[in-house]
Amino acid sequence: MKCLHQILDIKIKSVVERLLLRLLRLRKRASSFTVRPQRKAPHHKKAAEHIFSAGISQVTTSQKDLRRDGSPFLYGFPPVAGTNPACLILGSMPSARSLAENHYYAHPRNRFWPLMRSLLAARCGAMSYDEELEMLKVSGIALWDSIGSCRREGSLDSSIQDLSPNPIADFLQIHSSIRSILFNGRKAQSVFERAFGAAFIDRHQLQAFALPSTSPANASWGFERLRDEWGRVLAICGIKIIEL
Repeated sequence: MKCLHQILDIKIKSVVERLLLRLLRLRKRASSFTVRPQRKAPHHKKAAEHIFSAGISQVTTSQKDLRRDGSPFLYGFPPVAGTNPACLILGSMPSARSLAENHYYAHPRNRFWPLMRSLLAARCGAMSYDEELEMLKVSGIALWDSIGSCRREGSLDSSIQDLSPNPIADFLQIHSSIRSILFNGRKAQSVFERAFGAAFIDRHQLQAFALPSTSPANASWGFERLRDEWGRVLAICGIKIIEL
């Protein structure tokens, strides 16, 4: 019975944290970093309706705000974290495929999940999405994106406009066990540094690592080369890596 209570406490804490982070995102949206910081009230109202109607589920492409020019305003996913994560991996913004499938890194040619399976579970074969998320949690890895919302046509980072960052500083306060941030690609790092300042890492005594993107657009990095570099950095962060 004691064990059951502990499990329920962990689940309740996780739900509360996710709802708290969404509230913080709404409160900070008007003042946080954007290319065009001013947004009209109806868009704020619509964004709030979408987020709260989603409950604790992930935000999908059905939760998007259409501007007058017809371009979609997109919202990313909530963070993934276990009880005591040691590091946080930050991407830029979920791709169109990821938003459509409601999964982080859903594009079949993105190397993120094959890379994590190879490094953390010694498996190259498929796992269910829930199994992949659990693999990260038990390994001490949290997952999120630097961008919380943006306007974008297609999936390329170069097409991102009107972006707002996620409340990463608040997330790190909640998960104080995180001592390292790993940026999956240059866009994730540049958005973070512009939103929170380049001195944020030193001020909070964190380690930061700029890693090569797992995106298929980063074709110059093959899988084995990616594995070597990501494995090296994860090991520095204290994550147990499977040696092949």
